[in-house]
Amino acid sequence: MTVGQRQNSTCAQSGAGKLPGLALTSVFLAEEVLALPTEQRRMLAKLLMESVTDDGRSDEEIRMMLRSRLEDLKSGRDAGMSFAEVFGEKA
Repeated sequence: MTVGQRQNSTCAQSGAGKLPGLALTSVFLAEEVLALPTEQRRMLAKLLMESVTDDGRSDEEIRMMLRSRLEDLKSGRDAGMSFAEVFGEKA
């Protein structure tokens, strides 16, 4: 049995047939994720859902907002956040 056949066999056994159209690497990723504890899968699912939720703004509107925020940081109108504020720990 070749490596490719073994990989396809593993995917077929794990239910990869339920994921048509995904690259083999995505199927392997799905297998790894499905092996996580329930709470970790729940957190990851929430993160993934948030990543695909449309907030109604166009790409250009988002770019304009980001440019404005960057200018506010550069000019000092916005002091930004410290490392500790962002990451909850000292640098």
